Amino acid sequence: MSFNNHEKGVILIVDDTPTNLQMLFDFLEDSGLNVVVAEDGESAIEMAEYAPPDLILLDVLMPEMDGFETCRRLKSNQITQDIPVIFLTALSDKVDKVKGLKLGAVDYIIKPLEHEEVLARVNIHLRLQNLTKKLTDQNQRLEVEVSERKRIEEKLGCQKDELAEWKNRYEALIQASGQIIYDWNPYTNDVTYDGNLEQILGYSQQEMSGGLNHWLELIHPEDRHSFKQENNRVLSTKKPFHLSYRVCRQDGTYITVEDKGYFFLDSAGNIAQMVGFVIDITERKRAEQEREQAFQALQESEARFRRLVESNIIGIILTELNGKITEANDAFLQMVGYQREELLKGKLYWDKMTPAEYSGLDERAIAQGAVPEAIAELICSGVCTPFEKEFIRKDGSRVPVVIGGALLEESQKSMVGFVLDMTERKQAEQKIREQAELLDITTDAIIVRDLDNQIQFWNQGAERLYGWKAQQVLSKNANKLLYQQKTLSQLQDIQKSLAESGSWQGELDQLTKEGKQIIVASRWTLVRDEDGEAKSILTVNTDITEKKQLEAQFLRVQRLESIGTLASGIAHDLNNALTPMLLSAQLLEKKLLDEQSQQWLSILKTNIKRGATLVKQVLSFARGLEGKRTSLQVEDIISEIERITKQTFPKGIEIRTNATAQNLWSITSNTTQLHQVLMNLCINARDAMPNGGILEISATNLWIDAHYARMNIEAKVGPYVVVTVSDTGVGINREIIERIFEPFFTTKEVGKGTGLGLSTVIGIVKSHGGFVNVVSEVGKGTKFQVYLPATPTTQTDDLLTPDHQLPIGFGELILVVDDEDSICEVTKTVLENYGYKVLVAKDGIEALALYTQHQKKISVVLIDMMMPSMDGSTTIKVLKRMNPQVKIIAVSGLVTSKMAQLLGNSVKTFMSKPYTSNELLKKLKFVLNTN
Repeated sequence: MSFNNHEKGVILIVDDTPTNLQMLFDFLEDSGLNVVVAEDGESAIEMAEYAPPDLILLDVLMPEMDGFETCRRLKSNQITQDIPVIFLTALSDKVDKVKGLKLGAVDYIIKPLEHEEVLARVNIHLRLQNLTKKLTDQNQRLEVEVSERKRIEEKLGCQKDELAEWKNRYEALIQASGQIIYDWNPYTNDVTYDGNLEQILGYSQQEMSGGLNHWLELIHPEDRHSFKQENNRVLSTKKPFHLSYRVCRQDGTYITVEDKGYFFLDSAGNIAQMVGFVIDITERKRAEQEREQAFQALQESEARFRRLVESNIIGIILTELNGKITEANDAFLQMVGYQREELLKGKLYWDKMTPAEYSGLDERAIAQGAVPEAIAELICSGVCTPFEKEFIRKDGSRVPVVIGGALLEESQKSMVGFVLDMTERKQAEQKIREQAELLDITTDAIIVRDLDNQIQFWNQGAERLYGWKAQQVLSKNANKLLYQQKTLSQLQDIQKSLAESGSWQGELDQLTKEGKQIIVASRWTLVRDEDGEAKSILTVNTDITEKKQLEAQFLRVQRLESIGTLASGIAHDLNNALTPMLLSAQLLEKKLLDEQSQQWLSILKTNIKRGATLVKQVLSFARGLEGKRTSLQVEDIISEIERITKQTFPKGIEIRTNATAQNLWSITSNTTQLHQVLMNLCINARDAMPNGGILEISATNLWIDAHYARMNIEAKVGPYVVVTVSDTGVGINREIIERIFEPFFTTKEVGKGTGLGLSTVIGIVKSHGGFVNVVSEVGKGTKFQVYLPATPTTQTDDLLTPDHQLPIGFGELILVVDDEDSICEVTKTVLENYGYKVLVAKDGIEALALYTQHQKKISVVLIDMMMPSMDGSTTIKVLKRMNPQVKIIAVSGLVTSKMAQLLGNSVKTFMSKPYTSNELLKKLKFVLNTN
């Protein structure tokens, strides 16, 4: 099949696959068509704009710009919008087809292509395109003919008779008048309308049929009675109709109209018809009401001003700008000590009553340029911003005042001034300032509140403890500011105690400005007035948060030590009991030689030895299995553990280590004990991954500084080797994580665990002077970090020399995101001590809000991965959408390769909890220096 010469068209093929292009090009060329090709959407659009083809064959799936987007852009371009587009696609999804047709495509051809089908569809659409062009040409010719016909009709219209011309002028005049013209027949009750009916009411002529009754339905119900009364008056008196009332528009709103109507009488003197016009006066009515309201407001303002002048509460003066006071009320005269006779004689000048050191305030800027010149501001804007100064009284004493004013009229050089005596206020402020200076010396938070819990006083100790400045909290509700909803119940007994004894003291859980939870030792005292009536409550709060945290850690350590002592005693008694039992069994073996007795004695010996092994583990927990210790390298032990676990653990568990590549410090330990610690942790990790997973053993050097030691009571400042055993198993619930080191505590099934593995680990590690940290998340895995003191060497001693300088910041703003208050507080302190500025957020939602507000200033985001409300990974994704260049340090107690792979390039680096100042500052400097 081929085209005749006059039907031969140009086909544009768009496909990113060269073979597809070549095959389709050859076939269509052989079929007698002119063919051009493009390999992507952008090239296709440029070619279509330069030389529009008759038809486009467009592949749907292409890189960078797919067929849908290419079609959308072609159809939105005036040059190419009429070119038919046929999609070539291997997709048969109905949704995609509908999407393409909605974008303007005329057809779909499904791949693989049948050449005969392609040629048939191309023929059809080219013929349709040719027909369209022919129709377009015919339409253009018709438009020319219609235009010519209109021109002739317009010429004929200009030749209408004079009567029709005057009629048109009359109708135009009606339309231009902005009125509704009506004609009412009293006998038939019919009404016809003309003029601006639709513009004013929104109704067409047809919608207004129905006569006078329909018009009555549009009148506001409250105005219908007055309309009927006016209508009856006109019918009886034959005088013109005149009434204002409200009418409903088509959109349901009411407008106010003015209706004027005039009667025509027949030969008998009866009313034959009434014609009139309706005008929209809504805006005029509104303006009249506003003028009336303004007049009433002016009268009320004058009355208030008159009462103000006569009340003598504030001094009021009328003065000329040259300084002469022409009028004053009694309050001002009493303030400055002059008589009215002296005022009437023209002896009072405000500039002469102003001390020399204050005279500049009237002429120059107040507060060293913060406010424009008083006189200049008055002349320029008509008002003067109130400012403080002093006046010299007649007796020579001074009175502190606040003065402001306004010009009476711009054309006049006189003003009205308002003068407030500040004497009592200044005295009170001085007294309060003296008291506040004394109260600010203390480090405790001192708060005074009224009986409605509104804060009246807030000292500097409170500012330091809670983070709010005094001006931010005064008059605010103390309970809403300092307590969570769930902790308000702790205040119930306080009110009862205050009512009974006038005082209370105890511990309270409170919040700071940053949302940090703190514990305070609080003393409440009820303050009474001179009549003995309660007027306010004095509260003194001391921060004991750190003290309570250390107490909790101490009690935990003490509890483990108590369990260890108990376990040691039990183990001692069990050894005493098991020893004669084992010896007796061995003696009986020699006397009871029958097979059954020998079998029973063998079972007895096995269980006695098993009991002895349990006792040995209990002693390990209690005393750490004292043995000979030497200097050794941790990486050798880890290599041995790696070999054993790879040989014995299920193949579904992948074993990873990285200690051999580290230049680790030496430790003083017993090889067997350290081997037992790591094997116990690895076995626990294996049991936590019944379906396989990743077991990772790593080690690193760590210098624990004072900031880290504050967070862990068992830690001491100095060098440590940290051995980490992590798994991707089931994890440990928060409810039981505090009990896992207790002897005989286990979550395993009966017969599958003694509950002594971890207690042995903690016993051995503590005997080395070390400690263990555990981080776990249910469903994601567990990480045990074993901290072992390093043997002092030249390397570790170098960390204490002055040459070991930590990198400092230069005022960069760091956003710290963590739901642990203690971590936020310590991290903030470290960064601020080393030259950084810090913002703190307790979850992802608050972090996003702070980042939105300070995006241009924040240099690095330090974010915890596990938080409530919005976790770290979700927060990081949103931050990257907000700013793809944002620099992020991810922090987690459980940093895994899976986590690093999940986040990819979204973060600059990872940091494990707990971290030291050294790690934090070095990581931060590394990220800041990374482009």
